[in-house]
Amino acid sequence: MSAVFVSYRRENTAGEARALFNDLAARLGENSVFMDVDSIALGRDFRVVLEETTASCDLMLVLIGRNWVDAKDEGGRTRLENPGDYVRLEIEAALKRNIPVTPVLVQGARMPVAEQLPETIRDFAYRNGFELSNTRWESDVREMIRRLGLGGPPVPPVRPKTNRRIAWALISGLIIAGISGGLLLRSHYMQSPPVTVTVSKDVSGAPTVTAGQATSQPSGGTSLLASGPIALTRDADGYVALGVFDKNTKTYTNFGLVSGKSDESGAKPGDIMRANLPVALRTNLENTQSGNNPSHGEIAQGDCVKILERHDNIRGQTWAGIKREKCG
Repeated sequence: MSAVFVSYRRENTAGEARALFNDLAARLGENSVFMDVDSIALGRDFRVVLEETTASCDLMLVLIGRNWVDAKDEGGRTRLENPGDYVRLEIEAALKRNIPVTPVLVQGARMPVAEQLPETIRDFAYRNGFELSNTRWESDVREMIRRLGLGGPPVPPVRPKTNRRIAWALISGLIIAGISGGLLLRSHYMQSPPVTVTVSKDVSGAPTVTAGQATSQPSGGTSLLASGPIALTRDADGYVALGVFDKNTKTYTNFGLVSGKSDESGAKPGDIMRANLPVALRTNLENTQSGNNPSHGEIAQGDCVKILERHDNIRGQTWAGIKREKCG
C-alpha cells in the first residue's frame, strides 16, 4: 500500500487538505495518509516527524491555492524564500528522493513557473499537476487516485457497537412521523413537493433517517445528514458550490461577500455574494456525477447572487440555494 504525504499551507488550503485527507483515508486507510494535524503525536517535534515521514512516503501531493507562491509571513517576507519554511523543506526532501511530487491545483490556482520558485525547488515547476474543482470534487478525486495508481476497494470504517434494536425502533418512529407530517403538509399545501424519507447508515453502521430536508443550525446554515438531491426552494434559481469558507476574510473559495451579515460561522440568508470565477448552477445539492443533477446554467465571474439557504457538508464544503441579484 502506498504512503501519501499531503503538503499544504493552513492559511491557504486547510479546507481542501482536510477534504482530500478524508477521501484518501477512506480509500487507503488513515495509516497510509500523512497530514500534519492528524499524524503527529502530541509532544513530538514536528520537524523530526516531517523529516522521517518525507523520507518514507511513496508520493507527495502538494496543494496549491491562490497566493501559494507569494504567501508572506508576519514580517512581510515571502514564505518560500525562507530556507526554513516547512512547505519548502517538504518539497525539497521529496525532490531529492525523486519520488512522484504532484502539484494539486485548487481554488482556480495556476501552476507556478520555475522563475517564481527558490532554486532548490525549481524542478517542482516541471512536475505534472492535477486540478481539483469544488464543483467536481468527488469525480476529480477519483480520477486523480486512478492516475496516481492508488486504486483499490475503499477501506471499511471501524464500526463501534451500537444497540441496533433501539436504533431501528427510533427509525420506525421517525419514518411514521415523517410520513404523517408529509401527508398533513400535502393536504394543506397542494402545490408543495412531497416529503421523501431516506433510510441510510452513518459511519458507525447505525441506521439514520433523512426526511427530504437538512436539519437547521442556529448559524443560519444547514448541515447535510446524508448525500442525495434536495429539492429547490420555491424562490431559488438553483444551487451553487460556495466552496471552502475562510473565517479570516469571511469569504468562500468561489464567492466573496458584497453585503450582508456573514460572520465567522459563514454566510447568512439574505447575504449578497459575488462569484470569484464561473460557477455551475444546479438543481440539487452536491450530487453532480449522477444524471439527476445536471447543470442548467452558470453564474458568471463577477455576477452576484442572494443566499436563500446554506448547506455545509462534512468535507468542509458549502453549497447554497441562491437567487440571481444585482451587485449594485
